[in-house]
Amino acid sequence: MPAHTNMPGSRHAAAASPAAGRHREAIGWWLKLVLQPLLLLLFISMAFAGLGVVQRFGWLSSNTAGTAADEHTEHAGAASYICPMMCTPPSSKPGRCPVCGMELVPAAKQAGSTDGRSVVIDAAARRVAGIETVDVRSTAARRTIEGIGRLDYDEGGRKTLADP
Repeated sequence: MPAHTNMPGSRHAAAASPAAGRHREAIGWWLKLVLQPLLLLLFISMAFAGLGVVQRFGWLSSNTAGTAADEHTEHAGAASYICPMMCTPPSSKPGRCPVCGMELVPAAKQAGSTDGRSVVIDAAARRVAGIETVDVRSTAARRTIEGIGRLDYDEGGRKTLADP
């Protein structure tokens, strides 16, 4: 029998099997090091993509459980829903903002009339947001600004209005 055959008792079989075992261990180690984190990353990204598709089609909404406040606004009559980002005018029905896609929230009932430019925030929301208010005081503004340069006045934009 030739000496180069890979019989179980031969010298070449004993030398080849530890090298093959080390090679398999090295491949297994690289698979654990690279493939497992990649599979985990792929799974997480697919979960986020699936969640986005589900929300986009409206199968999942942040308003899943009705509360007593929601039921009260439904029975109150014509409730107004607004976008938290103030992208669009108030809507009479709930849903999503057509501009930014955020969920429309019920508008708070205002005790007084506003000028349309001011924002009214109730006391509970101010506490949650950490908003503090102070009384307005009128004081003289005194500040000296020193700088190097030339100050020029453009009289081309000056107009005189006269009574007819």
